[in-house]
Order: sequence, then structure tokens, then C-alpha cells
Amino acid sequence: MAGPPYLHPEGVTVYYTEDAYLSRVLIFYWPVTTAGSSISSRHRITIFTKIGHASFPPFQVSPQSSYYGAVAQLSDERQRDETYRVMVFSLAKYFDTLPAASKENGYDSGGRTLFDDRHAGKIANKLCKVTNPIRVLEDVQSFYSSSSKLQQTSSRPSSSSRSTSFSSEQKQAIRLAMCEVVDTEERYVSKMHELLFNIISEFREKSCTKPPSSTSPDAQALSKLFPSCLDAIFTVNRGFLDSIRHVLETTEDSAIESIASGDDEKLSSHDFLGIRAFSRVLCDWFPKFLYPYKEYLYAHTTFSALLSSLMRNHAASSFSRRVRETGEQKLRSMLMEPVQRLPRYSLLIDSMTTPLPVGEPSLKLLAKARDVVSEICAMETPVSKILDSLTITYEEEKAYRSLSPTKFLSSLATGEDMVVMRHVPRLAVPEEERDRDREKEKERGRDRGGGGGGLRRALSRRVSPPKREQREQQMLKENLPPRVLMPTGQQKDPLLMELEMLRRENAALRDMLDRCTCGVADSGGGGPENYAYR
Repeated sequence: MAGPPYLHPEGVTVYYTEDAYLSRVLIFYWPVTTAGSSISSRHRITIFTKIGHASFPPFQVSPQSSYYGAVAQLSDERQRDETYRVMVFSLAKYFDTLPAASKENGYDSGGRTLFDDRHAGKIANKLCKVTNPIRVLEDVQSFYSSSSKLQQTSSRPSSSSRSTSFSSEQKQAIRLAMCEVVDTEERYVSKMHELLFNIISEFREKSCTKPPSSTSPDAQALSKLFPSCLDAIFTVNRGFLDSIRHVLETTEDSAIESIASGDDEKLSSHDFLGIRAFSRVLCDWFPKFLYPYKEYLYAHTTFSALLSSLMRNHAASSFSRRVRETGEQKLRSMLMEPVQRLPRYSLLIDSMTTPLPVGEPSLKLLAKARDVVSEICAMETPVSKILDSLTITYEEEKAYRSLSPTKFLSSLATGEDMVVMRHVPRLAVPEEERDRDREKEKERGRDRGGGGGGLRRALSRRVSPPKREQREQQMLKENLPPRVLMPTGQQKDPLLMELEMLRRENAALRDMLDRCTCGVADSGGGGPENYAYR
């Protein structure tokens, strides 16, 4: 998979949400400012979903664009936010660029079309700002940098530069290249043996026998960090090493004689150097690498975040202690060995191919083996695997909407001998609470034989004491906050009366505290000035 063309930490803002049909949605946003101006009119966006990623070069959100219709799907508050207008615009463009196969059966459970302006608006309304953007961006870049290294391969040497016979230098170069393959494979298998049998085996054993009181991760959690395909890689590479070492040892004498015979040796049916047998071993064994390495390439994208999470969540456990004793950086490096080994095979094959003369049968065999390695390296890791490997923390979604003054005033009601102030709602309430209040208003409207009722209707209605008591009981059942009651004969503002009542309570509290401090002073605890209430 080709990495996104633009992922730079400077000025980036990251947004995240989850969708029933796209799973995790991650958006990187950069404002683009021109020289000499601090105002941004263009924007960069990179979008990740389980379907794939897309990066858009600098663009402007134009009302004349066909994608601008998605802006109308935003909430009123987010329509006023330029960043959300850019993101919903980009989501609509992203949906339009998806291949048709990705949008097959694009209908939700209600029969509505997916991947359209409505769907883009639904996602954008839920997007929340990520609080660890640099960490997320670094993890994504780390994956793509390792993937790009896997796919870097040297160009094959052209046939025009090849000789038609073996020279002494060519023979030596070929044998040295064969020896390098064996030597590096021995070191690689040795590292894998140390990882599995000196490090991982202890972790696995402890996870299976850990007591219930232990805070170390269990075997299931540990299997994600040390997957079984790692054992399969060691097994297949050990068999491969035995085969190429056998070829090198059995052809050593003939190769020494051939090198000593001199220059310009013509091609023959005899494989004096052992390069043809060596090439056949590569062609036989590399296809066996396909399954374990494919699984490991998919799994390794989660290792960095997973190890950090386990160390953080189990900081005081024996697992963390063993990791520190082993060396966390050493463990991370050893887990990367299989990923780094694959592109190394392509370079080793090139070093064997370059000295071979035209017409040498091993050329085709080496080219075939190289293609198998390149195919494994070029396998695309699903974006969903990348997203699952990321540790994302983000702000909670806030579904708040301002209340109008009419709604505020409609909270007042009157009785026959008193003014009743209902609980004054907050200037902003959660969406769910607002819907619940709306349903209660409708129910009360039905009981009164009318709608929700405004201030004029509430003030013009006379309520008898029995009915008022019934309504008070109903209010208690609904768990509404207590009302503030005052006689109407005083002709004073209810808020002023409540303030006066609070002042009286405060004065009573002062008197009580003064009496307490005086009692302490009389008992010899010091003068009143030391205990005066202030």
C-alpha cells in the first residue's frame, strides 16, 4: 500500500469517530496559509476508514461544488465552524471517489442510501478532536515507513552489461554472494531462536500459570504480541537454512577447482559453482514463506501500540518487570527482525544475479525467487488493521443546543394565590434530556387540553388549591426540582423574595457561629477576636 503523500506534524489537527458501516474514522486536517497571510483559505485532508485512505491536496470549500450539499447536513453549530465544513466536504468527496465495489449494498437498516451527503453529515456531526494527535500521526507514519522499506527493491541488472562466459572474478563474486546468504540466514535464525526460546517462552509460561491475583496480561492478550505465526517463521527459516547450507557445503570442492581453473570458462551443463542448485532451493522454499510472513506483516502493525499499552496498564506486574529486564527497545527490535529480513532477500538475490553471464540457467530461477519475495513484501495491509493498532484518545461528543428566551419564560406559571416559578432550565441541555423534557411538555399539554403553553397562557390560567396540590404531587412523581413559592399579595418579584430568604438564613447561621465562638472564648480558648466569624 502506498502511504499518504502528506502526513506532517506541523499544524495538524486530528478528528475521530466511529460509524456503524465504516468502523473507525480518522481524519487529519491541516490549514494551508499563503506567504504573508495568516488567514487560511485552503486546506489539506487525509481520511482513514476500513475501506481505505485518501489524501486530498490543498483545496477550497466552494459553494459551487457538488460536494457542498453535504454542509447542509451539519448541525447549526457545526455549520458555523470552518473545520467541520471542510471535513464534511472532504467526506462527500471521499465517498464519491470510492470504487463501486466498496459501495455495493450501500443501504442502512432503514433502507437509506449510504456514502452520500446525509451519511457524510452524520459522520461529521460526531467527529471529535483527538487529544494525542502527534502520537497517532507518528504511529501511522511508522507503519508506512516500514511498508515503504519493504517494497524498496533494487533494479534488475540489464543483460546488455553481461559477459558470455565466467571470469575468475565473477566466480568468486557468485560464491561470496552465496556465502553471504547463508551467513546472514544463520544470524537471523539465531536471533529468532533467542527471541522464541529465551524470551517469549518465559512470557508464555508465566501467563499460563499466573495466579488469579496477578496483574500480568493473560495468555490471550499475550498471543497478540507474540503470535503463533512467529513460531511458524522460525520453523520455515530453519528448514531453509539447512537446505542452502547443504548446497554450499556439497559444492565447495568443485567451486574451488572451477575458480582455480582460470578465466573465460564457457557455460557447461555442469554446475561447478552450485549456483543452479542454490537457485532451485530458493524457488522451492520462498513460497513456503508466504503464509507465516503474510500473517506477521498484518500483525506487526499493532505491536508498538500494544506493548506500550501493556506496559502502561500493567506497570507494577511481573510482565513489565521482565520486559525491563530484557530491554524494551531490544524486544521491539527483535520483533521487527522478520519484517526487515524480507527485503534483505531481494538485495541478496541481486548480488548473486549481477555476476552471472548471459544464458546461465540460474538467472531465470533467481528472478522467479525474487518475484516471490517481492509479492510478499508488496502485500497490502488492510487499513482497518492500521486503525485497530492505534491508541486514540479523544474529547467526548457534546450534544448541546441553546434554549431560546421563549423557552426560558415558558417555565413560569401562576396559581390562584401564588406565583409559581418552575425549575429554570439551563441555557444548554443535553440532547437526550431536551427530548425527554419535550415529551413531558406534550403530556402536560394533553392533560390541559392544549399545546405546551407559553407565558401568556400560563399567566391567564387560574388554578384552584386542590388542583395545585394535585399538580405538586405530579411534579414530585416526575422528580422535578422544587419550586419557589411566595404569596402574591406582596406584589414582589419572586427572585428578590428568594434572595431575601437566603439572607435571613445566612444571618441565622452567623448568629449560631457567633454563639459557638463566644462559648469557646469563655472556656479560656482565647479572645473573641481570634474566633470572630468573617
